[in-house]
Amino acid sequence: MIMIQKINYSLCIGRNGAETQKGYLVHVEAYQAGRKIYFSTKIHLRKNQFSHGLVVNHPLADRYNTYLYKLRNEIEKVELDMISQGRRCTLAILKAAWHEDISTSSTFRDFTLSVVSRSATRSQHTKDSYVTLTKVVDEFRPGTTIKDIDVDFINDFSYWQQSRGMSQSTISGRLKSIRAIINEAIARRIMSSDDNPFLHIKIPKIKSREEVLTANEVRRLERLQLDGKSAHIRDCALFGVYTGLRYHDLTTLTSNMIVRDRGKMWLVLEPAKTSRSSGVVIRLPLSTIFGGKAVSLIERYGSVEHLSHIGNNAAANRTLKEVIRRCGISDSRQITFHTMRHTFCTLLLAKGVPITTVAQLAGHTKIEQTQRYSHIARSMIAEDVKRAFK
Repeated sequence: MIMIQKINYSLCIGRNGAETQKGYLVHVEAYQAGRKIYFSTKIHLRKNQFSHGLVVNHPLADRYNTYLYKLRNEIEKVELDMISQGRRCTLAILKAAWHEDISTSSTFRDFTLSVVSRSATRSQHTKDSYVTLTKVVDEFRPGTTIKDIDVDFINDFSYWQQSRGMSQSTISGRLKSIRAIINEAIARRIMSSDDNPFLHIKIPKIKSREEVLTANEVRRLERLQLDGKSAHIRDCALFGVYTGLRYHDLTTLTSNMIVRDRGKMWLVLEPAKTSRSSGVVIRLPLSTIFGGKAVSLIERYGSVEHLSHIGNNAAANRTLKEVIRRCGISDSRQITFHTMRHTFCTLLLAKGVPITTVAQLAGHTKIEQTQRYSHIARSMIAEDVKRAFK
């Protein structure tokens, strides 16, 4: 069992020795094992306005005393949260937790946002998904703290999402994000590894079906007569077929990503899901790939921003599902916007574009990511040949 030495707290004045024009700065002093650290209160007083840990002879004495003792208690509460979990709280851990504004009593939202703001390695796509997660958790159970994340919470949160019609892949993705946040809390020593609920919960693995549209189905989708929102969603989905972009990249396109070179239009961007450190940049020759159909869509809508402004992923996929149904494609197939990315890779491979080129166009960091589409492309070629010689 860990022997925990309690930290002692007091208020002091003039620790730095020098008096400024405002007076001496008041600090909360934390003492443990012969060492001391100090927390600034941002309150300045004269020597005769502070006695035995209290503000005296000052017009705001009562207000200052209330604030100072509340601050002292809040600092101590960070330590007590750790002690309640049987973990040692050193002065260094205490100061780090306080300055980062994190503790087990921190709300899940505050802690997650602190992770987002301090992370230099996570991609913008991951950071955005964490922010979205905080909103979902707040909707499920407002005020959830780090120490509230236990096995019961995970099970209840999963059931709640199922009752709202969320897909298993969405639920699993959110649980993985919560697991990453919990691991961050453990790494920052504000949570014990023994309290990690994912030691007892296994996140279901979702087998990717990697559904794709055939060239014939893409043509049917292009020819389908639609108007209004349905037409807009269909056109943006087709733009996904012609560019292979993930939904986040697709819906955050800006005109400054469009580059013209010798009369040709190119789309140049850093994919959000890929870390900047990887140096991946996608360069798509819009004027030539798929016969320049992507350029025609941009011109039809006036700008790439107007074309790609279609709202959130879930709502767009619901509309796309209805469009796909009207196109005569079976409901049993899970066609989503991400299907368009799979279709992009598969159609290019079927047309004989080298796999290394397809990998670059798709922004894949490993050739293995592209190779998984090869067998689909081969089956498409076989079907085309069979159809041609009937």
